[in-house]
Amino acid sequence: MTNSNPAWALLEIFNRWKKAGERASTVQDLTTRDGINETATALRCLDAISARLDLLEAQNRHVQVYRDAMDVWFRDVIRFNKPWDNVHQGTSKPDLLAALADMLDADLPALVVGDPETFRASVKDLLNEATEAVKADETLDRYLRNYLTDALAHARTCLDLFEASGVFDIGRALKDLEVLMHAAKSMSRDANRWESVLTKMSAFFTNPTIAALAGSISGSLVSGAITTG
Repeated sequence: MTNSNPAWALLEIFNRWKKAGERASTVQDLTTRDGINETATALRCLDAISARLDLLEAQNRHVQVYRDAMDVWFRDVIRFNKPWDNVHQGTSKPDLLAALADMLDADLPALVVGDPETFRASVKDLLNEATEAVKADETLDRYLRNYLTDALAHARTCLDLFEASGVFDIGRALKDLEVLMHAAKSMSRDANRWESVLTKMSAFFTNPTIAALAGSISGSLVSGAITTG
């Protein structure tokens, strides 16, 4: 799955299931590895959509209609209360999912992958630099240092599994890491060090201005939570 917008990716899965014109038990065959993997990908899309809705809420956007639709899309993925011998498969809210995909394209940064090998090497370099920043910055709050260390380890794991899990896991790991790095920048006495790493992070996302804004807002919330205990 190469589409880093999870709403588009989920809609592509729903459309593929619908256009197959076969029984659901054949199209979404959970007795096969491919069927299980595609269903798992659809569930990861939903998880990634939820994370992006959180970012939109941090920008004071009204997203409740999409929150409500998430319940429908989840039931559509697992075919809750739907017969598996039915040939009509897809989602009952495709237009709303497409509208959400458009909004995510416009309002939130998407991960830019390009050549997978180049992407992997660049992310590895970024993670190495961020790791060095954590080690060198003695002014970091110890709790934030632990959070950053865990987030970096998780990002490395996602990068190692990039070919299997696709863009969602590494994309979310990088966004979570970016939020923590913004918190580090706001709390550190060596803000320039973190600004340098954040600038390199922005190269991995479309619309880097919005990426920086979203990360900064969330980072401020994180640093505030740490300082208030």
